[in-house]
Amino acid sequence: LDSPLVRDMLFVVQKRIQAMSLVHEKLYSREATTEVDLADYTRELTMQVLDVVQGIVKPEVEFDLQSHMASIDFAVPYGLLVNELVLNAYKHAFRGIKDPKMNIELFSSSGKLKLIVEDNGVGMNDESAGKDPVTLGMSLVDSLVSQLQGEQKVENHRGTRWVIDFPL
Repeated sequence: LDSPLVRDMLFVVQKRIQAMSLVHEKLYSREATTEVDLADYTRELTMQVLDVVQGIVKPEVEFDLQSHMASIDFAVPYGLLVNELVLNAYKHAFRGIKDPKMNIELFSSSGKLKLIVEDNGVGMNDESAGKDPVTLGMSLVDSLVSQLQGEQKVENHRGTRWVIDFPL
């Protein structure tokens, strides 16, 4: 593990596995093992990812999460999606940012479940902000949003803001 690239790749895989295991842990810690509260899951998953990262300063995270119960079929890919967005912000957004911040919102509106993940980082370059995914992480985000029948919009102004709508 002398290679920083290999260490980084293993870290990302580890976080993906932990995202899946956290949903199972939440399900089995309850009496009813069919649904998980996405508000609790989102908060725990985000903090779990950021608790183990090293290097640049950890961002301050603000949450505005409404409780929403979801099946494991939704929660696992949703958790992977949150994992990718938080990891992507941590890895790419905050280089040179003095006071890194993230805001994560989850709420229902107009018959949709809306997830917003935003940072005050450097923003995405033009290729990354485009429709065609250029990295495995971006491809995975696109694939997970599609799997969950969601629609995504990426805004690139004073940081990056992901707005993802899922049908209820």
